[in-house]
Amino acid sequence: MLSNDFSVIVWNQGTVFGLGTSTLEALENAISEYDYAVFVFTPDDKLYSRGTTTHVPRDNVIFELGMFIGKLGRLKAFAVHPVINEMALPSDLKGITTAIYDPNEDNLAAALGPAANCIRNAILKAD
Repeated sequence: MLSNDFSVIVWNQGTVFGLGTSTLEALENAISEYDYAVFVFTPDDKLYSRGTTTHVPRDNVIFELGMFIGKLGRLKAFAVHPVINEMALPSDLKGITTAIYDPNEDNLAAALGPAANCIRNAILKAD
């Protein structure tokens, strides 16, 4: 995976969002600490729009991607999502190439390997 080639920090409640800090403040601080960012979109929420219910990624993950694209540029902030038809992405992201993975693959390394390779190649090309 990416951790074989780069220093990877997976966000959890203790690494970015510390006690006593606001979420926005923590995100602003995080943007200045990282050179690249990968955001995983999963169909966690449901959106009812125009008479249809669809699965969508969490709003906060989309917002965080937008913040990082704004600061780092779109070539240094990546979105990864499962290749399923039931999940809708925001229309502004439809023109941007994203990394995909097969959510039905039991082997996590096999499922994420192609996406990780795409991200690795994009990082190496940017540097």
